[in-house]
Amino acid sequence: MNRQTIDYGIDLGTTNSAIARVEKGAVRILKSERLQKDTTPSCVYYTKRGQLLVGDAAYSRLTTDPDNAKTEFKRTMGTEVQYHFPNVDKAFTSEHLSAEILKTLKNSVKDDDFSGVIITVPADFDQVQIDATQKAAEMAGFNYCELLQEPIAASLAYGLDADRIEGFWLVFDMGGGTFDAALMKADSGVIKVIDTAGDNHLGGKNMDLLIVDEIIMPHLQKEFRLDTVLKDERKRERLYSIWKRIAEQYKIELTNSPKVLIEPDDPSVFQDDDGEDIDTCIEIGQRQFESLIKPLVDRAITISHELLFRNNVAPQQLTTVLLIGGPTYIPYVRDRIKNEISPNINISIDPMTAVAAGAAIYASMRPLPVAAKKRDLGKVQLVLDYPSITTDREVVLRITADTAQAPGADTQAAAAIVSRADQAWSSGRVAIGPKGVDVRLHLIANQSNNFSIQLFNATGTVLPCEPSELNILHGIRIDNPTLPHDICVEAETEDFGAVTIPLLSKNQQLPAIGKKNFKVKRTLRAGNKEDVFNIIVREGERNTRPVRNVRVGNIAITGANLAHTVELGSDVDITIRMDESRRINVMAYFPDVDETINNVLQTAYRAPVIDTAEVSKEIQQEHERLLRLQKQYVDAGNENKVLFRELTQQLSGIKTLNEKRRGDLDGGFEVRNRLNEFQIGVDRCEIDAEWESVRNELQGTLRHTKQIVDIFGEKSHKQALAGIASTIEDIVKKRDLAAAQQVNAGLSDLRFAMLANRPPFWISIFRNIDEDSGKIQWLNGDLSRQLLTRGREIVIAGWDPELKTIVEQLWDIMPAAEKVRSQKVRDDLPFYKIGL
Repeated sequence: MNRQTIDYGIDLGTTNSAIARVEKGAVRILKSERLQKDTTPSCVYYTKRGQLLVGDAAYSRLTTDPDNAKTEFKRTMGTEVQYHFPNVDKAFTSEHLSAEILKTLKNSVKDDDFSGVIITVPADFDQVQIDATQKAAEMAGFNYCELLQEPIAASLAYGLDADRIEGFWLVFDMGGGTFDAALMKADSGVIKVIDTAGDNHLGGKNMDLLIVDEIIMPHLQKEFRLDTVLKDERKRERLYSIWKRIAEQYKIELTNSPKVLIEPDDPSVFQDDDGEDIDTCIEIGQRQFESLIKPLVDRAITISHELLFRNNVAPQQLTTVLLIGGPTYIPYVRDRIKNEISPNINISIDPMTAVAAGAAIYASMRPLPVAAKKRDLGKVQLVLDYPSITTDREVVLRITADTAQAPGADTQAAAAIVSRADQAWSSGRVAIGPKGVDVRLHLIANQSNNFSIQLFNATGTVLPCEPSELNILHGIRIDNPTLPHDICVEAETEDFGAVTIPLLSKNQQLPAIGKKNFKVKRTLRAGNKEDVFNIIVREGERNTRPVRNVRVGNIAITGANLAHTVELGSDVDITIRMDESRRINVMAYFPDVDETINNVLQTAYRAPVIDTAEVSKEIQQEHERLLRLQKQYVDAGNENKVLFRELTQQLSGIKTLNEKRRGDLDGGFEVRNRLNEFQIGVDRCEIDAEWESVRNELQGTLRHTKQIVDIFGEKSHKQALAGIASTIEDIVKKRDLAAAQQVNAGLSDLRFAMLANRPPFWISIFRNIDEDSGKIQWLNGDLSRQLLTRGREIVIAGWDPELKTIVEQLWDIMPAAEKVRSQKVRDDLPFYKIGL
């Protein structure tokens, strides 16, 4: 049929995927083509003859031919990782393999030819992963694709099924490879995303790996000779792949059994160092399994608690916890959620298909763009105007015949009948005049309502028309999605080095617009491609080091893009726009030459493959940094043994994980993410350690500046001081290090304005510079030594105006931060006290 709305929703999962659509107001999960299952394994296999198998047929080869069967590639979306298939001697990216899953789901629909789709993504997916998912949809042949966050899709499925939802609830979505926690709120039928958190490397796969790491591998190493196998990365990866699939199967059995016996389907698939088949049997009990996965469940619950805490929502305020994903079937997981988050868990919808169902509901409300629609111009073309989602029981449908596209004059005298799918309501025949007609539709509460349209000419003959049906969802309305992370630009500052400046903020509703003004750091000559203006765009968390954030791409403009030359120091306004599917467009405007350049963001960046050896070096560097930080705390009189014990244990765990994930393409990114989290934590500890001294310095500077203003200040100086002082309380409350340093600099400027014509001021500054001269990174060492020697002579003699010039020359050849420090308050020089 020629669809007017998207209608199809796909849950593109790490281990399983599903497709659904809404038919006559009800959600239908479309069965897999081969086994008629609700879900299709996200698995791809190439035979020796080069035949491509996808889904169940591929999944069955994971334990017999793991080299040519690949799965879980969703976790490496947006990276440089390529999966090699020896049978065809080819390697493919995650996007390519994901496209094969999407093609298979699309081709399983035999009764329709469709080209638009809603694809769900984890709420915590970064922008590079989002772009990769869009690319996979294009490769799969979809002409139009929108993305929807998985927790929103699940909430739509839940909201449609619930009699009445109000207040807060938590979506606890633990899938095969990712974990999302989403705090949702329903108010008068409107569902809103309050906040999200998650971990893209926390799911059922991690449970499988723990079984392999902690139970299977120790058993195999005890029973078989595997030294050579484990030293060979390719053989080691193959061994892990085989047993990981076996572990997954028995993990599912443990959901309902007190213990299971793990054994390979075909022992001849893998041999030990002596050529012996690995034929063995391993017993694992439910309690042992629960103890094993406890750290993973701990982490998911901690993420959920932190999400609630930062939004001032107590667990007791949750009306329910909506469980999504296969691991939430595990009794231990459910019990932990009941006991530690809320006893009100909801299992009324299928955790395996809820996301696909919600995506289909959303798709049935989303119009296809005109360019993506297939139009049959042999039918009367109707223009329909109606709300696709509403909380009202009656809504108005406006029907207008598009006479420019209509097949004949009969349409001007046409009438229509609108009927609800349950046949319990009909509009009766209503005339459609040249300006159209309004029809008041009656809706069934709390469900998707399907209506059909019949069109007639003046003689009562039925006129084929399109669209000929529509869907309206009653009972809930989904608010616009929100942004899961800050979108920032990286900028280099004189005082604080590289910083991230947010353009769009976490939890900002989409679509969103952000704008910042920058200065051009070099002249851009018109037509010259060698002259480049470049800014790195990152996604992550504000007030963190740029390197800790995901690189999205580069804003790159050259003189070749410009018709007029832009001079050094000119303004450039950068505007970023993001739609509901997180598609980005960045525009640059140069006001001095009145030129605008669109689509200036280059997004070809892909995360490089993780090198285990390089990560090992970085872990060692972090260990050394931790020791330095601990000494800094001790020197300040604050040992904080608990903090450093926890940090040391965390780093040790990352080191162990890095060794275990050697050769695992996806595992390397898990290690990288864990290390990045650790580094952000240590960065904050460093800031905390520095904060105390900066705060003391700030308060001392304020006190001294006030004394000087009281004695020497004019009205303007007192007003300036009052303005600065009013910001300090907020800065201290927020522990804003950068702002404190800026205020310190402002107070120094104020003192400078009052004391610049007083000799003792210049003597004190020179003394500061002289005492720190050995620590300062001079731009010109010889000149600094000459100036310092002459300055000492003047200070010994008493005073000479030449000293002011010497200080200014020294300032010119030292870093800006050292210049600020040279103006610090001194109480040890009698002439610098109040009697200046």
